[in-house]
Amino acid sequence: MESRMNRHTCGLICGGICALLTGSFAVCAALGFHFAGVAFLKRDQQLLVQYPTDKYVVNGPGMAFFVPLVASAQSRRAMIIEEEKYVVITDEMTGSMRTVEGPQLFFLGAYESVSQPLRKMVLQKNSYVKLMDKKTGERRVLRGPQVVVPSPTEELMEQGQGVSLLKEDFMRVKNTVTGEERIIVGETLFFPEPDDKMGTPRKGFQLQKDEFVKLRDKVTQVITVEKGEKIVFPTSTQDEGTAQIEKAVSLEGSVRAAQGQVRGVDAFHRARLGVPRTSTEL
Repeated sequence: MESRMNRHTCGLICGGICALLTGSFAVCAALGFHFAGVAFLKRDQQLLVQYPTDKYVVNGPGMAFFVPLVASAQSRRAMIIEEEKYVVITDEMTGSMRTVEGPQLFFLGAYESVSQPLRKMVLQKNSYVKLMDKKTGERRVLRGPQVVVPSPTEELMEQGQGVSLLKEDFMRVKNTVTGEERIIVGETLFFPEPDDKMGTPRKGFQLQKDEFVKLRDKVTQVITVEKGEKIVFPTSTQDEGTAQIEKAVSLEGSVRAAQGQVRGVDAFHRARLGVPRTSTEL
């Protein structure tokens, strides 16, 4: 009789323990918590397990196991990166960096840290950005339309619109590294190269048939005469700042004017000498 009571009591105790454990695991599974070295992870959860000599992560969904007396465990949420944003991930062991673009659900590695979300650069058709790598000093220009995600070591130097030049327009562009200048002539939509500095767009010299312009070379001091009818653009070494459009003098008109002056002088002398005027002078 006593042995039957003992067996019954043991059965109740074992059943209670099993029920308690089963209930605890069920609650942990429902809430995504870890208990007694076991963690139940949802799809957007991650377990960071840290041992005295190392650490690692386990991504959900699923179960993760660890030794409670030796390791500590921390449950954390995955990062949601929106479509128009990106983040910079840094490896704390090597110092290397990389970019991760949205949209996605992202899990950090055990030895990784993350920046604040950054917004991607959306370039329209006529826009551009100039980026420089802080590590190498290398520059690059990206034109729209496109979505730009800089590398972790790049910084924004310049952002703007391409310059629209009409048929009669030109613009000086200087290379900031070599110091060389070049002339950009329309009609075009101009985007700078990585080392370019753009000047102000100007109008070329629109010459009519009876017009001309003189352009002086800043290096050789040679003066070039350009005649119409055409649009004249200076070369990279010519100075257009002081040049002006001038009217050409008609040769026939000059001859007639000279003849008139001669006849006038001749008539004056005839009058002084009392010589009668001819029929052509009347």
